[in-house]
Amino acid sequence: MLPEENTQSLRSGIVRIDQRNAPDDVMEELALHILLLMKERNPEYPLLPMEELIKNLRHPPEETMEVGFWTICAGKRVVAKATGWVNLTEYEIPTMMSTITVLPEYRRKGLATQLLEPLKDFARQHGKSTLILESTDRQPSGREFLTHIRAEEGLVGHVNRLDLSDLNRNLMQEWIWKANERVEGFSLLFFEGVPSEHLMDSYCQMYTHIIETQPTGSIQFPFKVFTPELVRELFKVDENAGRRFWSLVAIEDATGRIIGYTEVVFHPGLPQLITQGGTCVFTEYRNRGIGRWLKASLLVKLVNEVPEAHWITTSNADVNASMLKINYEMGFKPCEATAFWQYQIP
Repeated sequence: MLPEENTQSLRSGIVRIDQRNAPDDVMEELALHILLLMKERNPEYPLLPMEELIKNLRHPPEETMEVGFWTICAGKRVVAKATGWVNLTEYEIPTMMSTITVLPEYRRKGLATQLLEPLKDFARQHGKSTLILESTDRQPSGREFLTHIRAEEGLVGHVNRLDLSDLNRNLMQEWIWKANERVEGFSLLFFEGVPSEHLMDSYCQMYTHIIETQPTGSIQFPFKVFTPELVRELFKVDENAGRRFWSLVAIEDATGRIIGYTEVVFHPGLPQLITQGGTCVFTEYRNRGIGRWLKASLLVKLVNEVPEAHWITTSNADVNASMLKINYEMGFKPCEATAFWQYQIP
């Protein structure tokens, strides 16, 4: 039960936040809300310093996405928030990525239901008819809420985690050696941040292939085609937020084409926690050990150059058997069950 003064000060009014221009004290309360939810979801992890999180929040995408942010406050405290992202380059896709979060002591009071309304209005304004939301077993109330509003579960997966102190470096080196023996006519290229212009078209083709071939269940995610404009914008967001984005690509020497790819991202203010992003090899180049070559090579570079790194996490659909096989061989283990849901706007 909430303290009486908190109950009395809880405002049902919903306020939209301008992330770029909001006063510092508003952004501090917003960041505190996010940090509290992060700690609840992953109590074993250290947290990003608040000033770094605020820097992140103040630099959402501008050219290729529109972001909506709404809060409900008790006094100055942000007790619930909703976020919606509209990809301005994908007009024909009817879905919108969304989140709703509520502090534990304020749950089951109708706040999440209230925050559905601005999300629905925002989606309608951009021609979207469906919200995509995520649940995690670390916060069971999310699944309860999504079931309550009759959202449909469409893609089940897990966050898989590798404790780098348990990394089998000999196995990683073996994968690299085997690839060098089996793979001729290909080379690896590392870069940080946005790819060089001569690689941009090939990079976009690679990333679009990732989106087209990854399992999505019944979810229609609102990213189908990666353009140079979208890529530059996303990297600009990472740069402004202070994140480091490492990519390793496999190049076909004869054509200069990117045929395989893997990536990791981390923040220098939180180097203990690394996020493994996408990994993919074009279909016609699979079953040659290129995926293992890429992942092992980037992981060896990571542990050598970021000694503070402790965990690396990655999100996988449970039906993505080929990627799960590689990840489990590397030592990744499930640590969190997740699901994406679709909510059809009435």
